[in-house]
Amino acid sequence: MKGFTSMNVYRHTVFYSLETLLIIFAILFVEYCFPLKLALAQDMNLNGQWMLVDSKGKIDCPMLLEQKSTEIKGVCQYDNGNTRITGKISGNSLTLVLVDENPDVIARWLPKNIAVQVAGILSVATFPDIQSQNELRGTYAGWHVRWTPDGRIAVKANGGSRDALAANISRPIVLRRVVIPGTTHESAAPQGVEVYGIMTSSRHPSESPLGVSDTFSLDQNRIYCYFKLRGVRAGSAISSLWYFLGTNSPEKIAEISVTSRGGDSAQFDILRDSHCNEEAKRIPRGKYRIDILIDGKKEGQAYFRVQ
Repeated sequence: MKGFTSMNVYRHTVFYSLETLLIIFAILFVEYCFPLKLALAQDMNLNGQWMLVDSKGKIDCPMLLEQKSTEIKGVCQYDNGNTRITGKISGNSLTLVLVDENPDVIARWLPKNIAVQVAGILSVATFPDIQSQNELRGTYAGWHVRWTPDGRIAVKANGGSRDALAANISRPIVLRRVVIPGTTHESAAPQGVEVYGIMTSSRHPSESPLGVSDTFSLDQNRIYCYFKLRGVRAGSAISSLWYFLGTNSPEKIAEISVTSRGGDSAQFDILRDSHCNEEAKRIPRGKYRIDILIDGKKEGQAYFRVQ
C-alpha cells in the first residue's frame, strides 16, 4: 500500500509540475509574442507635426496632433483653414476622425454653395497595425456628397458609412512625421527658408492643451499664431501681418515684427484691447488672414474666424 500511495503522489507531482510549466510557457509566449506590438502603440508619442497623404492626391496637408494617454486631437492645416481631428489609440491601432466644418476648406473639393450646406461632414483614417513611430500606413474612408441641379443636397454621407463606401472605396493613406522627437533631424527637409505648421490658438504655446482652432468667440481676449521655421538665420526679420477680410479689400489691423535668434519656431498674438473695435471693445466678427514674412518675403499664411 505504501508503494501504491507513493507512486500516486509521484504521478500527481509530475502531473502538476508539467501543468504549471505549460501555464508558465503559455503566459510567456503570449506576453512575448503579442504585447510587444501593443506596447509600441501604448508608448507611442504622436505629439507634433505630421503630413497626411492619400493615394489619390486629394489629401496632402500638414497635421498637428496632441496626444493625452490614448486620446488624440489636432488639426489638418490647409491654406484657407483647418480640418478638426479627433482620434484614439486602441490596442495596436489608431483611428483618426477628420471633421470638415469650415466651408472654405470644403470648397477645395466642392462648389462654394454646396460646401456651405455640408459643413460638419466627417471622414475616417484607420491605421490598424502600428509598426513605426514616424510613418503609419492605413486606409482612408472619405465622405460623399451628391446634389441636385438646383443646388440642393441629395446625399450627405459621412466617411465609412454604406452610402459613402459605395461611392468612394477606401484607399491607402500614409501619415508621416515631419520632425522626429528628440533629434534635430527633420525628414524630407527642403533647402532654403520655410514656414510650416502655422496654427491659430486661444492659448499660449507653452500651455496645455494648446486650444488650436480656426474659429474664435467674440469674447476671446487674445488670439495666438505660432509656427515652425526652417532655414531662417539669426538676425532675419520675422513679421506677421494681420488682415480683416470683412471689407471689399483686406484691411491690415496689425503688423508685428521680431528679429530671429536662429530658433526653429516663432509666435505672435493680437490682444483685444489693442487691436479691436473701439466702440465694442472686441475683435470684430468676421474672417481674418495672417501673412508670415521672412525678411520681407511672404512665406506662409493662415486664416481664422471670429463669430
